[in-house]
Amino acid sequence: MKKRKDIKKLLLASAVLLTFGIGQQLEPLQPVHAARQVKKSRKAKKGKKAKVSINKKKLSLLQGKTARLYLKNSKKKTTWRSSNKKVATVSSKGKVKAVKAGAAKITAKNGKKSYACMVKVTAAKGTLTFASNDGSGRRQKKIFTLGKKVTLPKTGFNREGYKFLNYTVATNGKGKKYRLGKAYTFKKSTTLWAQYRKLENYTIQIAANQGFGKNITLHELEGDKITLPETGFSKPGYVLDSFNTQADGSGKKYDLGASYALKDVTLYAQYRKLPASEKPERDLGLWGLDSAGNFYQSKNELTTVDYIKADQTKYLALDNYFDYQIKALKYRDDEKPSYVGLQANWSKQGIILDPGYKYLIMVRKSNQAAIEESEIADIAKLVRLENVDVKTQSTSGLAKTAVKFIAHRGYSTKYPENTTLAFEKAGEEAGVWGIETDVDNTSDNKLVIMHDNTLARTTNISADDPNYRKNINDIPFDQVENYKIKGVLDGVDKDKVYEDLRVPTLRQYLEICKKYGKEAFLELKYINNMEALKEVVKEINEAGMQKQTTLISFNIGELEEVRNVIPGGKEIAMMGIYNRHLTDNDYIFLSHLKAGADCNKDTTTLDDILAARKYGVDYGIWTVYQNDDAVADMIKNGVDKVTLNDAGLIESMSAIVNKMSAIVNKMSAIVNN
Repeated sequence: MKKRKDIKKLLLASAVLLTFGIGQQLEPLQPVHAARQVKKSRKAKKGKKAKVSINKKKLSLLQGKTARLYLKNSKKKTTWRSSNKKVATVSSKGKVKAVKAGAAKITAKNGKKSYACMVKVTAAKGTLTFASNDGSGRRQKKIFTLGKKVTLPKTGFNREGYKFLNYTVATNGKGKKYRLGKAYTFKKSTTLWAQYRKLENYTIQIAANQGFGKNITLHELEGDKITLPETGFSKPGYVLDSFNTQADGSGKKYDLGASYALKDVTLYAQYRKLPASEKPERDLGLWGLDSAGNFYQSKNELTTVDYIKADQTKYLALDNYFDYQIKALKYRDDEKPSYVGLQANWSKQGIILDPGYKYLIMVRKSNQAAIEESEIADIAKLVRLENVDVKTQSTSGLAKTAVKFIAHRGYSTKYPENTTLAFEKAGEEAGVWGIETDVDNTSDNKLVIMHDNTLARTTNISADDPNYRKNINDIPFDQVENYKIKGVLDGVDKDKVYEDLRVPTLRQYLEICKKYGKEAFLELKYINNMEALKEVVKEINEAGMQKQTTLISFNIGELEEVRNVIPGGKEIAMMGIYNRHLTDNDYIFLSHLKAGADCNKDTTTLDDILAARKYGVDYGIWTVYQNDDAVADMIKNGVDKVTLNDAGLIESMSAIVNKMSAIVNKMSAIVNN
């Protein structure tokens, strides 16, 4: 029946083709022939069966990819199996999925037969991107194999004021956390976003803890370290030792200058008491005292760390008054010493400390510059404290030595002052005991004789000369010696230039004094440094005049340095110059120094002279310009030395003195009889 239907279809198709004229171009297909061809084909198919096969015997896949396998010409049920499911899997319908790199055999079982496909899986590569997420630095990329673990870097990004935490796949930090240095598996290319936490800002307070020093506030960002100070706090009698979380030192200790990561905390300075010193006057610290006696932190003042007890009269001094000054504050000697007041304000000479009191001693630089911690030990060595053996004597019936007359600046009323000529002429005067003059140092520490601190008045220097207004301390000797002496005496030699006279040297002056057997009465006028002062003493000794020289000065500290410090200075006589009444402590000071007092005659009273005699201190007066009964009276009452401006007055002054002495002796004889 079916065959008949097929023949009918062929016949119908042929008729259609003929109807549209197509049959004219094609070889006519006879209906009977077509039917035979179909029948023949069917017989052929029925006679030979089609072969079953798998569509791919080899398959290459990238990791994660899939492919379809199937059997051709199979009508039976097929089952699928993978030899290595870790490499490739296969579904019941032949869908193969590449899992990881490797090889696997996929087998299709069809009835009793099996068909195989070798699958090779190649690992797939991915890109891992690290994004700073508002931190510093560019994105970083890392190529990795999909399915294999990837180790993240050990360091992350930086972001100011924040701490790096981890990575996430979301910018807002949501999702799985990926940590530095850890290994993770990624199935695809991934971007990891840096995540941060805002850092804490800690405050560290450092307290002076009853010491001196400004409390410190330090700020530390979480994770950072701060370095603790090594200095900045002090306490009289103590040394800064460490810091502690408790004021009494019972908490955690932190070392000076060490670095720590700290949270909000207050650290208290801790101090270690210094051992008692054999010379407490040299135990100095960087603090000062106000007018009420209260301590304060100082940068340019040193104060003893403990009180200096004066169990007897004491002499306090420095061994360098060119560069430093000294001060003494007086306290009652109680269990808790109460402030009395200043014993002496900033001074460039020694101080007498009254017995029965306690004192705090202060030192500073003369220019008030800052003092470094490293300088303190050397400055302390300059402090001198000595016991004073105060001796007094009755002035009643005390024998008086003959007065000694001194020519002021040489014979300066007839000859140019402070010149070799004036010195020679004074030396020729029999009544002259000493020749007074002034010594200065040049810029190169050469020693010259000059009363003024400039060359303007007594030399021929012109007003347009660069040295005209300069201090002699600022001019080198080779320039000073080029100027000629100019007269200054009205009616005698005013403005006369002496062609053969120059500014004398100290050595020339000493040689003239030695030649005529006169005392060198030498004022330290403008000596501005210790080396120059040492040179003065050296030249005196080299001239063999150490026992024939009296050093005088308004700068009493310079005399102390000669006596206490400079080699060769102990044998040289000295007198402090004063323009005021002296106190008992002045005389005690001079007596201890083995020095005299050379005072203005206009401020001298009988009490001054008697006080000097009481303490055994030589007393001189200056400057006498004419015959003066008042001066003669002073001489009669015990003045030892008189500086005359005119050497010619010596004879007449001596006559007055002798006349008054004769009257006194005559009256004494009458009284005694």
